[in-house]
Amino acid sequence: PPTPATQESGHITMQGSEKNYATLEDALKEAKDGAVLEVHGKVELHNDVPINKSITLKAGSQGAMLSTDKVHRTGTASKSAEALSLQVDSGKTLTLGDGTTSELLLDEVHVYVTKGKLVLQDGARINSNLSCDSNKFPKVNNSIVGISGKESSAEFKGGVVENPATGATAAFKNDTIVTIQDKAQVSEISGGTYKGTRVVFNVSDENTKITKITGGTFEQSDWTGLSYPCFKIENKARVDSISGGTFTSYHFGAVQLESGASIGEISAGTFTSLYPKAHATMYSGAIPFCSGLVLYGRNGSSPVVVDKITGGTFTGTNGILSVGNEPKQMAKIQSITGGNFSSIDGETGNAGLYFTQNSEVGEISGNVVATGRNVGIWNAGTIKKISGGTYTGQNSDGLQNVDYSQMKEITWGTHFKGHIEEITGGSFKGKEHGLMNAGVVDTISDGIFDGETNAIACSSKTKKGQLSTIKGGAFYAKKGTAIVLVSPLSLEPDLGKQNEAIGVGRYYASAGKAIFNDESKVTYPSYTNKGAKEPYKMSDASDGQKDVASYPDTAFRYLKGPNLAVTFMNDGQPYATVQVEIGKSINSDSLADQKMPANASKNGYLFKEWNTQADGKGTTFDGSTAVQGNMTVYAIYDLQQSVLNASPVLKVTDKTITEGESLDLTSLVTTASDAEDGDLKAKVQIKDGGFDSTTVGTYKITFTLTDKQGAKVTKTATVTVTAKPKPKPQPQHKHGEPWTQPALPEGHHPDLQPQPQPQPVPTPQPQPGLEPQPMPQPQPQPEPEPETQLQPELEPQSQPQPTPQLQQDARPSTEGTTSFKAKSLPHTLMGEIPMSLGPLLLISGLCVFSLKKKKR
Repeated sequence: PPTPATQESGHITMQGSEKNYATLEDALKEAKDGAVLEVHGKVELHNDVPINKSITLKAGSQGAMLSTDKVHRTGTASKSAEALSLQVDSGKTLTLGDGTTSELLLDEVHVYVTKGKLVLQDGARINSNLSCDSNKFPKVNNSIVGISGKESSAEFKGGVVENPATGATAAFKNDTIVTIQDKAQVSEISGGTYKGTRVVFNVSDENTKITKITGGTFEQSDWTGLSYPCFKIENKARVDSISGGTFTSYHFGAVQLESGASIGEISAGTFTSLYPKAHATMYSGAIPFCSGLVLYGRNGSSPVVVDKITGGTFTGTNGILSVGNEPKQMAKIQSITGGNFSSIDGETGNAGLYFTQNSEVGEISGNVVATGRNVGIWNAGTIKKISGGTYTGQNSDGLQNVDYSQMKEITWGTHFKGHIEEITGGSFKGKEHGLMNAGVVDTISDGIFDGETNAIACSSKTKKGQLSTIKGGAFYAKKGTAIVLVSPLSLEPDLGKQNEAIGVGRYYASAGKAIFNDESKVTYPSYTNKGAKEPYKMSDASDGQKDVASYPDTAFRYLKGPNLAVTFMNDGQPYATVQVEIGKSINSDSLADQKMPANASKNGYLFKEWNTQADGKGTTFDGSTAVQGNMTVYAIYDLQQSVLNASPVLKVTDKTITEGESLDLTSLVTTASDAEDGDLKAKVQIKDGGFDSTTVGTYKITFTLTDKQGAKVTKTATVTVTAKPKPKPQPQHKHGEPWTQPALPEGHHPDLQPQPQPQPVPTPQPQPGLEPQPMPQPQPQPEPEPETQLQPELEPQSQPQPTPQLQQDARPSTEGTTSFKAKSLPHTLMGEIPMSLGPLLLISGLCVFSLKKKKR
């Protein structure tokens, strides 16, 4: 069993056990996977310790320490001083710290993982200025923490790893604080502090990857005068994303990519190079490397790449430096859509964004803000597109596109020339120029260019600077000429294709200054008018547009098309000619002395309108009509009604029809015409006077006709509706003779249903309880009105004359009755006849069937 240790010498305990262990090796022998070992006091290491169990090491009491023994840390005559280490090479997991503020110090003790995993948390601190034996750890011996090999991994959640030495002394060891290499994988860096005077984090080798960095502090503690970045990614290693963290260097990049390394996305974080604060000197070619983010294409044949930058704060001599030693070692940024990029104060501060030889940027857009002591963007590489952002040069230019390809004074590096393919947006403002162009700019289609001296200046000293096309944008020069050219420029070429009234570009130069220094180099667009071309011209200084939002009180000049002519014709003769600006109307353009002419006149006619066709079948033209080309319009007239307009002719006829016969009232119009308008039957308006073809009577129908000039005539026709003829009476049936059904006409059947009858007029309701009275001598009855539809006639049968009954209801009851069709009966008995066992009455030759209800 292990020898118990005293509190003074330090010891280790295991959670769940009261036993003390004098050495870490002793504790590991009895530990199981998942054990938590607590360090109390100072426990020395006398050899490197293999970690063959998955354990957590934490502070058990204040002042907890694992320390390399004195023999190893001081060295001997035959052996240099060295730090001992904890070695994870068995596939196990070593967790340092428990996430609390109780701190376990690893004093001159390193941690190396070659097979297994390290989890570093708050509650652990590793300090060392000693190297390990290079024979034992040839790749990571100069690192305090090393994660190496495809079977190794790590998570950095907190804690501290630091080399406390400062300055560029020979005594400084451990060039790197943490090394991740040789296909090792780090799933996340979310916290912790990592500090040293040289490289703080080094991520190296193809297939070595950090998945994400969301936090942590990475800091160079002092200036050494040596070319060490703070966080270095090299040799095709990759970081997928950086969304947080603070990176600070005293020299070279706060984060630096070299030799085929890549980053997927930077969305947040603070990246700062503090070079000027060191008050040291560095040769001029190296100064640009002291930037917040550095892409440095060197060694090998692969580019260094950042896929996209969407946010973050970058500060240094430049906010970003991007440079490649040669074309196969390009430095590429696919897109920058956000972030704040600035140079530090002091004489070494330069640019917000610095793209030099063999660099390429896909697109810069969105919420990018780049501010430099000298320039906002300095470019000697290739930028495919700038579509947004704000770029400010405090002492020089908003955007500087340079050409060093033929400068004899450049004795270092590759000669190079800036090329910007397209600028479609953004604000470029400099104390001297919005854009200084000595390289190549293919097209500017939008953006704001603001300079104290010039909005754009192509280098007049070297006679370089190619600006091929301006399609739009706002160009403001506070003191001098707006645009200085040294090569031909095509100005707003699309304007002529669209025949717009005015251009989209806005140009301002101070009083007495020209828009262009050399008009001979400018090709203006042409307006095509009926096959002929006329050039657009720049408006004069008094004719400006106040439509640039950034300069609400400034009138910018613009391209304007030629004035057009509208010719007014009256009765075949020229009447007037009015000038109008292209695309404008006579009432809306700026030509105050050009107005619509008075309406033309012609004897016997009234002026109607101006029209694009002489026959009036074209389009009406007035003072609000936009004019796109020279045009001719014609006076159109109406005839005066008082002289030539005759009333229309309307003739109608009367009509007599039989009750129920249909009639189309328009057929009563025999003539409806007008001398000027022709046949107008379709225009006749009819008031039917309540006409009803089913009701006998006389109706007055009113017809009205109005022509186009307003003349009106009214006529009335009479429609008479006569009653249908009465049916012939049938012979009276004699008493005692048999009654037979007469033959029905062909196609008639006794079970046919009757046609709908007019609603009968209600008769007075009888009083209940009346007894039958002797029938008085029948009086002649009035002839009933004929029904609208005759029913088949029914021959009556001879029956004894019954005593007449008081009529109970004008409508026969259907209760207990049998119905059949009657033929040729008088109208009061037409339709269905209720039959029952009641007596049959014969009154005045009429057969009446009556149903006598049985009293219940």
